Amino acid sequence: MNHAPAVVGSWPAPFVDGIGARRYPVVVECMEGGRACELTRQALEREGVRIASGSPQGAIRVLVGPWQRLRTDSTARLIESGPVESGVFADFEATGDGYEVVALDEGGEVGERLGLGAGLVAATSRYGGPPVWVVTGGTEEAVRAAAEALDGEQLRDHYAVAVEAGKTTPLPLGKP
Repeated sequence: MNHAPAVVGSWPAPFVDGIGARRYPVVVECMEGGRACELTRQALEREGVRIASGSPQGAIRVLVGPWQRLRTDSTARLIESGPVESGVFADFEATGDGYEVVALDEGGEVGERLGLGAGLVAATSRYGGPPVWVVTGGTEEAVRAAAEALDGEQLRDHYAVAVEAGKTTPLPLGKP
């Protein structure tokens, strides 16, 4: 297994308790106009997280929006470099209509193409900095589905999760 700089199964610990005995401000960066950003904020606030305003240095960032927009962020874009770089066992494949989520297996190989309607909740980091969480997918509906998965029941013990048609799939996919 490759390194995992951040995992979603720790929800909500990094936001509430900090990392390595250090607390970080939490920032939600919305890159879409739909309901997903509001759902993400609500999920964090239900856990007692105080969301910072502005862009405090060294914050845990939660990026919310379609992958086409999120991939412009250098840390989020690490996902496209594969699990060795990002620790995330998912990828995105460009289609004529946007980007579809591709679930990877434990070896980092394509396991299943989940399509434009699939959402993804994953976390990574760059240069050992605080984690950057992504709540994303190929469409606004997929992003909303990912935001709806922000709870301990669906994230517990997982590196990342894909959400498709109401079903949460832990990533990486198990080997057959």
